[in-house]
Amino acid sequence: MDELATIVAENLTSLRKEKHLTQQELAEKIGYSDKLVSKWELGKAIPSVDKLMQLSTFYGVSLDAIVTKDGCKKIVQNKQKDKNIGLVRKTSFFGALGAP
Repeated sequence: MDELATIVAENLTSLRKEKHLTQQELAEKIGYSDKLVSKWELGKAIPSVDKLMQLSTFYGVSLDAIVTKDGCKKIVQNKQKDKNIGLVRKTSFFGALGAP
């Protein structure tokens, strides 16, 4: 497999899973077949630049994040940290109010 294809495949898979979507659900949302989404995620095909732009818009990330090694991994990790911080803040807030 080509290195770029592998990088794109890993990043697209990571982004899809972060949104808790199946390949079929993603395909329906962006107007492509689940077979094509599978090829992208297996590194058997690389989306065209306009498809990559559509995917970056859909996921709310830069094109650079999709085509850079570990580009999306950092984004997913940061989102997880933000969720954890939000949970701590909510817990602290409700704890201060004496809620159960």
